[in-house]
Amino acid sequence: MQQGGPAPSADKAGEMPAPVKAQLQQQKGGALPPQTSAAEGGPPSSAPPPRPAIIQAQAQQREGAPTALIVLLPGALLGPKDYEALLASIKNQSSAGVNLWAAVTTVDWQHITTLGFDKTEAWLEHSDALVRAAVAEAVEAGFPLAGRPEVRMENVFVALHSLASSFYPGVPMKNCAGTVLLGATIDGTTCAAVPDAASLPRSVMHIVGALDGQLRLPRAAWVAAHIAPLAAQVGPRHFAQVRPFAIIPGMNHAQFSNGVVNSARGDVPSNVPLETQTDAVAGLIAAFVAANHPEATEESARHELDQLLQATTASFDLLTPFLEAAGRGSPATLLAAGSAEPAAVAEVEARAFGAERLSFFVPNRNSFSHVGELEAAERFARAAQRRMLAAGMPAGADLSGVRIAVTSHTQMDTFIFSQPTVFQTETPAGKQWVVHAHVFLFWECYQPGNDSMFKPQSPQYVIKMKKGAALALSMGLEGGTGGVVTGAELNEATYQEALAAAPQLFKETLHTRGKQLKFNPDRDVSKEIETPVDWITMPPSFEPGDDGQSVLLTCPAVDTPTAPLPAFDRGPGRIAGNHYVKACSPAWMHEWIMIEGVRR
Repeated sequence: MQQGGPAPSADKAGEMPAPVKAQLQQQKGGALPPQTSAAEGGPPSSAPPPRPAIIQAQAQQREGAPTALIVLLPGALLGPKDYEALLASIKNQSSAGVNLWAAVTTVDWQHITTLGFDKTEAWLEHSDALVRAAVAEAVEAGFPLAGRPEVRMENVFVALHSLASSFYPGVPMKNCAGTVLLGATIDGTTCAAVPDAASLPRSVMHIVGALDGQLRLPRAAWVAAHIAPLAAQVGPRHFAQVRPFAIIPGMNHAQFSNGVVNSARGDVPSNVPLETQTDAVAGLIAAFVAANHPEATEESARHELDQLLQATTASFDLLTPFLEAAGRGSPATLLAAGSAEPAAVAEVEARAFGAERLSFFVPNRNSFSHVGELEAAERFARAAQRRMLAAGMPAGADLSGVRIAVTSHTQMDTFIFSQPTVFQTETPAGKQWVVHAHVFLFWECYQPGNDSMFKPQSPQYVIKMKKGAALALSMGLEGGTGGVVTGAELNEATYQEALAAAPQLFKETLHTRGKQLKFNPDRDVSKEIETPVDWITMPPSFEPGDDGQSVLLTCPAVDTPTAPLPAFDRGPGRIAGNHYVKACSPAWMHEWIMIEGVRR
């Protein structure tokens, strides 16, 4: 019932101390530099005793309604006072059929971050002690605990804000009835020990803000893709009970706590009052608790399940265009699929997570990738190569019989030494011309990893193509030209397609608060580079538009002259008649529309 000493409160929501920031910035794909232990001269690992939590009961107790406790663990460098608005909203909740107690703990962030991010057991020792102490204080204040703390607390739920999601593998996963993630995800990033939200043993709800510039909605979308196949197996209503997913329009990362925007970490100001957003969060928490309470039945929790299903459906509808563009499938379709036999969902489930289950943290030097991402890259490069041929072939030339082959690369070395080729091959129907292009998937960052809080996580495409003039010479046709399709043309078309497919909410936000993308002509760097690697690693440039409402994207390109040669699949012909471009993937364009265009 009391608060022991002043709670640590940050000037900006989620602000990290300088040493912690440095660690996060050094992190590449989830691995942090090793930290020293007490035996090596580092700080002691023993956690300080928990401070008393703030305990509150619901303002109006419903007679005969079940009772539950939600224990909130604050985000980095935040304390109980930073959650006063959310506590007030929880206290005044009256729509759900549950009497909801709340407890807010004080996390000693200075202690555990000094230990190091790789000291998982020490972090969990601290957080587990906080949860158990808060439950004991609530019981002392009159909360009727069901179950035993060391086994399972049937009517105790945990809410984890932001970096506090690191605490999930302890008491929240093992001993509580369910967990609510606030502006956080279970995806192997902050909670590295549990990378897959689909396989969690207890009910878990994700609540994210559409304007959360720290978590970033595209990152949360990957979690939706991971968990959605479960909906096709268990049915939409049960899924909404055990894995509900809610996106709150207009909400940023700070509004889960004190509302103070941390622009340095990418968060976006909101036009919606803090109390409005905390009321929405509290309503979702109460519905989740009511639906998963041990005394709940399908009939008694019908209203709450309807609310959770409605939120999940709306959220999956918002995320599906981005995920389809990324090659990760449609959560909306899976949610609506009802129940299906496990075998029917196996392939879909594999595509939802795929090779990411393997612990490879540097995909740019890694031969594994998501199968859907590779297919999306191949589709894009195939269409680009066909446009390239059309731009340089003689007028009226028939390209319908020309086959376009594409190899996707996730290893830079294989891409460096690969060149586009033209050749003729024997088929059962006769001889056929084949143009073989190559595409390298370049990520600025990739999950898991905290870099995904700062940069788009969808790839850019680095494409090597053969010009139409080279194919014309191979086929013995006259009238071929040096015409090409440029990266600017590809980017413009991709951006317009993404705008057409994007949900209205994202388009309106981009229009009113963000920066539209515009596209400068490609910059030919053929004479500037010494080796192809110089071009491959040369990033596109983003410059403010003269109108103040746009960002100009300029991509580097390389071109090699076309000359009559005996073959274009060997010798000098591998290099001649080539055009190399860079383009943003369709998923990257969706990320711009969802959040990046608003953050910049």
